[in-house]
This record gives sequence, C-alpha cells and structure tokens, in this order.
Amino acid sequence: MPLHRLHNIGDVKIGFKGQTTEISTYNKLENRFIDLGEEFFSLGQGIEFYQKMAALPAPLGKQILSALRDIVVKSDVIESIKNEEVFGTSLLRGVSLSVVKGQYARILNGLAELTDFKFKFLDLKS
Repeated sequence: MPLHRLHNIGDVKIGFKGQTTEISTYNKLENRFIDLGEEFFSLGQGIEFYQKMAALPAPLGKQILSALRDIVVKSDVIESIKNEEVFGTSLLRGVSLSVVKGQYARILNGLAELTDFKFKFLDLKS
C-alpha cells in the first residue's frame, strides 16, 4: 500500500512582482520547492479548486495555499500586488477580485457557495 496518494486539486496561476510578458513564471520557479518566496503570489482556478482544498484533512489545504502564497488565504498580499500587470491580466482573467475575496474565501472556510437570484415583482396598483 503506497504511503502517499496523489490528489488532482486543479490549476493554479502563479505570478511574481515585476513580471512582464517577456518573463514567464516557470523560468523563475525552481523545479521543486517547499514554498514560494515573497516575490510570488498565486490564485487557484475556480470554486472547485477551493472546494477540493477545503476537503483535505485540516489544516493541510490552508498550509498548501499558504506555501503557494495564495491570495485567498494571504489576502494581505493583494495590497502589494494590485498594480502588478500580471495580477490583472493573468491571475484575475475571468474572475473578479470580489469573487476571490468573497466566494473563494467562503468555500475555503467550509461555507456554502453564494447563488445569484433574480427577482421580479408585479405592481398591482397600476
């Protein structure tokens, strides 16, 4: 019986401070690492990613995300990277910062996903 099990959690986007379109992230990363340095930051791709992280035995999911400097668990990092080109053009492509801070954080903390509702009403006075 193997001691380790492989978990397919999903995709992560990783950027770094000062990144330009000429420098890709994989050229800056080591082949293997335990955690990312202060210049890096990351974001999981989608609600399912954070659901899978939340489903890992506590506190493993949050430890992994912290080591990846994920902006959902390390939201204080956002202030220092919000003007980085890669933050807006890559990490936040297809998702808003309000979803990252709200929906993804809720899911990671074991809370229900918020659902959009549409309401209509009939004005009986007219």
